[in-house]
Amino acid sequence: MKFFPLVNLRTSKETTLVFMLAVYMVGFMKSGLATAQTPADIDHLTQQWLDTERQISHVEADWLAQEPILEQRIALLRAEREQLQNILAVSHASQDDVDTRREALLAEQDELEAEQQTLAQALGGLVNRLDAMLPMLPDPLRSSWENEQALLSATPDSSEQLQVALAKLSLLAEFNERVTVHEAPMKATDGSQVMVKQLYLGIGTAWFVSADGSYSGFGQAGIEGWQWHFDNAVNAADIAEAVAIYERQQQADLVRLPVNLDSDGAINLNAAANSGSVQP
Repeated sequence: MKFFPLVNLRTSKETTLVFMLAVYMVGFMKSGLATAQTPADIDHLTQQWLDTERQISHVEADWLAQEPILEQRIALLRAEREQLQNILAVSHASQDDVDTRREALLAEQDELEAEQQTLAQALGGLVNRLDAMLPMLPDPLRSSWENEQALLSATPDSSEQLQVALAKLSLLAEFNERVTVHEAPMKATDGSQVMVKQLYLGIGTAWFVSADGSYSGFGQAGIEGWQWHFDNAVNAADIAEAVAIYERQQQADLVRLPVNLDSDGAINLNAAANSGSVQP
């Protein structure tokens, strides 16, 4: 005897389901046929068999209809899981990068703070040396320094202090590299006020002469600051000639002026300007 399948089963789940239904129906029919006595009973059993077949077909059709949807949902869930895993991996990698960058920034911050502390110490020393030089500067240069100092705020930071210190050093270098003439009143040895013209050669040496030539002398930095000395031995005519040449009232020519290199208490401001310190 040959058996033909009632339906074309595609999966093991479908096979199990249909097989269980078939076994149930075979058993049911055997018991029913065994007790059937009339054609009406046989018709009733046959109808039940057909209903069962329709139910089996309906279950199979419903499964076949739902299977693609379920498989698609499973595929979507797997793709979503993979995407979440990738996001987590990228998140962990990004966190590692953030931690590495944070450690690098902290190390850089420590280095900058150390450099700032070193700069603050060096700047403090520079400011102290410049303040010590102020009384020894020629009057025009000292006035320029005081103007720069006045630009500082009440509580200046390192940047502001450095800017002013560099401005002072620039003024010092410029003044030291040129000849400067400055007109100002001076108190003579007899107590009278005399208007003179001062001729500066850099920041270390200067001469002065009054308009009528009756007063003359020289100036230089000393331990107590810049000092002027009235000295009739200094040729007033030579100083006046040098001033006239500077002011272009006379043609250029060689002029001899005395330089005092051995005065007691004199300070070499040219060396101080180059070394950043004042040495007697």
